Amino acid sequence: MLVASCTKILIALFLAMFSSSAAHDCHRNLEPVWQSDVGSSPVVSSPVLADLNGDNVRDVLVTSFNGQVSTVDGRSGHDLPGWPITLSGKMLFAAPLLYDYDNDGLHEVLLATADGIVIFVKSDGTFLEGETLMVPPLVKKRDWFVIDYQQIKNTEYITSLSQPTKSARLASYSEFIVDPDLPKEKQWISNTSSSYGVDYTFWSKYHPGVRPSGLSTDGSAVYIDPHILSTPFITDFDGDGSEEELVIATNFYFEDRSPSSPSGQGLSSEELQNYLGSAVVVFNLHTKQLVFSSILEVSRQSSQYPGYVLSAASSVPGAGVVVGTSSGNVYLVKSSTTEPQTLIAMDSVPGQVIASDVNQDGSFEILAIDNSGNVACKDLNGKMVWEATVSSSSAAGIRVADVDGDGFMEAVFATFDGYVWVLEGDTGKVLKGWPVKLPSEVRATVLVTKLIPGENGASDVIIPLVDGQIAIIRGSDRCMELISIGKPVLAGAVSSDLLTGRPGLELVLGTDDGTLMCLANTPYTVTSSLPLDMNELFSWPAESLPCSGATFYFGKVGVRFTTKSQQNTKISGRSFAVEFEINDDQPKEVKGKEYNIKIVIGRQLAVFRKSYRYPGVYTELVSAPSQPCRAVVTIRLTTQHGQCFENFYHASFNLHFKDDIAWLLLVPFVTTGLLLLILHGWTQLSPDLLPLTVTKRKRER
Repeated sequence: MLVASCTKILIALFLAMFSSSAAHDCHRNLEPVWQSDVGSSPVVSSPVLADLNGDNVRDVLVTSFNGQVSTVDGRSGHDLPGWPITLSGKMLFAAPLLYDYDNDGLHEVLLATADGIVIFVKSDGTFLEGETLMVPPLVKKRDWFVIDYQQIKNTEYITSLSQPTKSARLASYSEFIVDPDLPKEKQWISNTSSSYGVDYTFWSKYHPGVRPSGLSTDGSAVYIDPHILSTPFITDFDGDGSEEELVIATNFYFEDRSPSSPSGQGLSSEELQNYLGSAVVVFNLHTKQLVFSSILEVSRQSSQYPGYVLSAASSVPGAGVVVGTSSGNVYLVKSSTTEPQTLIAMDSVPGQVIASDVNQDGSFEILAIDNSGNVACKDLNGKMVWEATVSSSSAAGIRVADVDGDGFMEAVFATFDGYVWVLEGDTGKVLKGWPVKLPSEVRATVLVTKLIPGENGASDVIIPLVDGQIAIIRGSDRCMELISIGKPVLAGAVSSDLLTGRPGLELVLGTDDGTLMCLANTPYTVTSSLPLDMNELFSWPAESLPCSGATFYFGKVGVRFTTKSQQNTKISGRSFAVEFEINDDQPKEVKGKEYNIKIVIGRQLAVFRKSYRYPGVYTELVSAPSQPCRAVVTIRLTTQHGQCFENFYHASFNLHFKDDIAWLLLVPFVTTGLLLLILHGWTQLSPDLLPLTVTKRKRER
C-alpha cells in the first residue's frame, strides 16, 4: 500500500515537472507595445504592413467597417500626417492595397468600397481628384426567372433558362445617367469632412454620370447594384509582363430599401429578392479602363444555394484567377475567355479558395473547403489530387506551410467549431497530433509565421479568437499558449519586423471595437544568430502576400535587398549598384533551376532583368531614372515553377545635385582660405591678404 502510494506521488511529481517544463518552453514573451484608435466600428480585414511615406520604416494601414482609413507609424502607433481619412457614407470590407497609380514613382493607397467604387489616396492622405473607378451594374432581364411555356421549344430560350449567365451582362458606361447639375470640375472640399454630398463625392474622369439602379426606362431589364465584399488584388492578369490589372470579385444584389437610398428604383421590396449575380471584374490601372469581366453565376437571393462570392479571389500564376461561390462551385477564370471553367462542385464555399503547390510536384493545386467540412485538392485540369473531411467549415479558407518543419508542405486552417487542422500536402491525411482544440470559436484567418526566426525549423500558427484571446501554437509539438487582449478579433493578424530594438517579428491585429494593437517580443527574449535583415523572409505582412498568395515558405525561398543596398537611399549619377540575395533551401524536387530577377523603379520602369542558375548574393549595376525623382525600388523573383517573391525600398535619384553643385563652388574658396592660413598664419595676416598691389618706392632727390 505504501509502495503504491509512493509510486503515485512520484508519477504525479514527474508529470507536474514535465508539464511545467513544457509550459515554460511554450511560453511566449509577448507584450503590447502600442495601440491606436482606428475607428468606432470593427476592423473586418487584416492590416497591411508596408512603408507608405518613403522613410524605409514599415507603417500600418488599416480600414474599419464605417469607412475610416488609418495609417500609423509601425514603431509607435502614431498617426502619419494627413491621416486618418474618412470615406463618408461608405463601408469597407476590403483591406487597402498599394500601387503607383499616378506613375510618380511612389505608392498610392487603393481603397475598394462596399458599393463597388475604387478610390486612390496619396501618401499624405489627399485624394486623387477624379481618379475613381466604378464597377458597373449587372444587367438582367426583368422576368429572367419566369418560365414562358409558349417558348419552351425555342432552343435559345431554353439555353437562357438553363444557363442564365449567358443573357446577363455588365452595363456599359454609356448607360450611366448624366446629372445636369454635376459641376464640370468637382473639387474635394476636405478629406475628412462629411458636409459634401455623398452622391457626388467620388466622381470619375473616365466614366461620368451616376450608375443606374433598378428598372430600366423601358421596363424590360434590371440594373443590379455592385458590391465588393472582399479584398481585390493586383496581378499580371493578361500575361504581358506588367502587374497592372486590378482583379475584383464582385457581387450584384439589392440591399434592403431605405428612404434615402435610390437603389432598386421601380421595383418593390419583394421584387428586389429576384436578382443576384457574381462576377470577376478586371480594371487596367495603367489605362484606367475596365478590360475584362466574367459572369460566374446568376440566381435569386431566395434560392437554396444563392451565388454569392463570400471571400477574395486568388491568383494562379500563369493560369488566371480562382474563386469559389456560396452555391458550391469553384471557378478558374482565364484572360483568354469570358467563360469561367468549373473546377470543383461541392457544398457552399464560404472561405477563400487558394492556389499553391501543396504537394510539391512543381505545379499549382487548387484547395477549397465547404460548409460540410469537405476539403478538396485538385489540379488545374480539375483532376482530384486528394480529398478529406473535417469537423466543420472555415470562414477564412486555407493556408499552406511547412508546419512541423519536416520539409514537406501542409494545408492549415481553423474551423468554425474551434479546431485547428493540419493536413499532409501530398495525401490530405491529418498530420499526427492534429487537430488542436481551441477554447472558443474562430472567424479570422490563420496566420502562419515565425515569431523568432531561427528558433527551430517549425512554424508558428497564430489564431485570433472571438473571446478576446490569441492562440499561438508551435508547429513542432503543438504546444499552445493563449494571450488575452480583452477584445474579440474578426480579421487575421499580420507579422513583420517593425521595431528595430526588439528581437524577432511583431504581431499587428485589429479588434471589433476599432482598436489596432501591436504585440512584440520582450527585449530579453533569446534569439538566434540570423541576420536581422533576413527577418522579413519569415513575415506575413498582409491578408494575402503580393506574390506568393496564401503560401508561407518559412524563409526557405525568396529574394531580398541586402542591408548594404537598403542603406544606399540617396543615389547620384546615371547608374547605381544593387546588392541582393536569392535564397532557395527547398527540397531538390521543387528547388529551382532558374531564378528570374526583375528590378523595377516606380510602377513600370524596368531597369534590370536577368536569369540566374544558383542562389546566392549578387551585385549588379542598374540604370537610374533619367529625371530626378524619389521612387520605390522593387525586386521581383520568379522561379521556374511560378513561385513569386518581392522586396522593395524607397530611394531618391539625383535629387541632391544642387547640394553637389554648391560643394563644387565652395571647394575653391575653402581651398584658397586654407592655403592662406598655412602660408601666413593667423597672427601675420595683413589688411591686404592677396599680393595684388605693389607700393612704389619714393624717388631719391
